Amino acid sequence: MVRKYKSEKARYYQDLEKSQQNNLAIRKSLIDELKGLIGVDRPISDTYKQFKDLQARWRESGHVHQSEANNIWKTYHHHVGIFYDFLHLNREFRELDYKYNYEEKIKIIEEVEAMAKMDNIQKAFRNLQELHKRWKDELGPVAKEHEEPLWERFSQATKVIHEKRQFFQKNQTEIFKANFDKKADLIAQMRELNESEIRTHNEMQKLIRNMEALRTSFFDCGSISRSKSAEIWTAFKEVMRAFSRKRNSFYKSLKKEYAENMKKRMELVKQVEELHQTEDFASSTPKVIALQKQWKQMGPVSRKQNDKAWNLFRKACNDYFELLDSRKNKFSEAEQLAYDEKNKLLQSIQSEESVDRVIIDKWVEDWIAIGSLGQKKSKINNNFYTVVEQALKQSGEEKGFITEYMYKVKLKLMGDRTELVQKERSQIKQRLDKAKQQYIQLETNMEFFTKSSSENPLVTKVMKDLEKQKKIIDDLEKKLTAFKRL
Repeated sequence: MVRKYKSEKARYYQDLEKSQQNNLAIRKSLIDELKGLIGVDRPISDTYKQFKDLQARWRESGHVHQSEANNIWKTYHHHVGIFYDFLHLNREFRELDYKYNYEEKIKIIEEVEAMAKMDNIQKAFRNLQELHKRWKDELGPVAKEHEEPLWERFSQATKVIHEKRQFFQKNQTEIFKANFDKKADLIAQMRELNESEIRTHNEMQKLIRNMEALRTSFFDCGSISRSKSAEIWTAFKEVMRAFSRKRNSFYKSLKKEYAENMKKRMELVKQVEELHQTEDFASSTPKVIALQKQWKQMGPVSRKQNDKAWNLFRKACNDYFELLDSRKNKFSEAEQLAYDEKNKLLQSIQSEESVDRVIIDKWVEDWIAIGSLGQKKSKINNNFYTVVEQALKQSGEEKGFITEYMYKVKLKLMGDRTELVQKERSQIKQRLDKAKQQYIQLETNMEFFTKSSSENPLVTKVMKDLEKQKKIIDDLEKKLTAFKRL
């Protein structure tokens, strides 16, 4: 058995040496090919394309013996530099490649600097080897002014990782123990989270995020001794299994609760839809409002189910209130007769060719005598209002009189709708009070000016504003007086 192992081992190293010798030969031939690109009389774009293909084959070539690796790499990069000098007549290609190499090397440096802060120095060291290989074998040169600063920064970040690795190798026992303690503490925190009471989906999502953060920290802690590895790994798997059971149990229970709540919501939709058949809106409307309040107090469902149920419930409520509005807007028999009579009178008025104040007063008197239509068909009142105003203009009445007259007509058209009259009167009083306050403020402002400043443009403006405000007050007071004559 030992003889077989030694034989296999010897064969492995023979094959490895043979492979490395073969790789060395390939790399030497690539360097010779690179030399052949220099000074060739052909389009520079073709030469550059062949060079990029050569670079790709260099990266794909395997490892060579450590004693030859550094020398062959320096030789290769020496001739790469000569090739770039050869391309000086076409800087665009060179600058483009320089820019790419610079940006990629900056990325590598930033990655190494981040790894230098990792607790798991062994993982960082393994990754560092890959990045060093990429720096040497995959990336070409950068502009000369960047070569030294980049390499210095890369070397410094690399040095930090090497120093940490050396420290780790000298203090493995203490580091392993510290890592074990960290992992044990993280597991204790996980157990504590597992024992927390979860009531809502959001609370469970927060728990999942916290557990994932602890899990990531666990794997970032670094290695521990082999003798403790099985113990800590068993404890970790146990706490993660407990978490999975807790999460699955919660969502299974939540799914059942969602189903019950969805059933209750659909029952409310059905109740509203049944009220669409009612003729007694006075008693059914409070029921719909009560169902809307009940909806707001319902337990949660999934977002997808909630959107579906809400759209159905909202449509059912909207359909009900549309039915209610259509019923309210239907004319009674008396209202229909009044509407027909007003429509007939409006058509008669519109056919009049010559009118005066007496005729217009008679129109208003006859229109009011027909009666009010309440909130229904207010458009016909608006049409009448427009016809009267136009007739006053045609009869030659002054603008101020027309404004005052039409306001009185507006109040009369409100009829017995006391709430509208009171609202209008309240708004006029508010506007009048505000106008008076502004007038007083303007008078106060005038007190700051002397008689000698009468030519001052600012004084002139204030005086004009006073006149304007006085006109507004007079108009509003006339409107307020109109209410006394209703």
